[in-house]
Amino acid sequence: MSVAAEFAPEVYIPSRAYQPGARPVRDRHLRVVQAPVPVGLVVPPARRATAPAAVPLRLTRRGIAVIALAVALLGAALVFLAWQSAPAPASAPAVPASLSVEPGETLWSIAGRIAPGRDARAEVAELQRLNGLAGVDLQVGQRLRTR
Repeated sequence: MSVAAEFAPEVYIPSRAYQPGARPVRDRHLRVVQAPVPVGLVVPPARRATAPAAVPLRLTRRGIAVIALAVALLGAALVFLAWQSAPAPASAPAVPASLSVEPGETLWSIAGRIAPGRDARAEVAELQRLNGLAGVDLQVGQRLRTR
């Protein structure tokens, strides 16, 4: 079957054009442009059966609320998952209440070891105050209080 037969154009033809005995319409060169057609022979093109059109989706207030709730729950689940997968913050190392001085250690090295994020000068002054030291001289095996 040809495409022209399947998809015939729909054209409005006034009923006056098909009066019996009508003369053919000619152009100025006397060519027949439109021949008269008897009224009984005009047959409308056959219509193909088509499937019913899909009904567009209509959302009610309840439907919108359900969708909004589903999106909110999905967002909360993603935030919770991201929070759970984040690395734990680094905790400060535990500082012993007291320690003994090892060979080669100074107040400066001890202050840097027990409080790595703070100013070492303030820690040295704090160690001197806690232990009643007048200078920076230490003895191997000496016990120092750190808090």
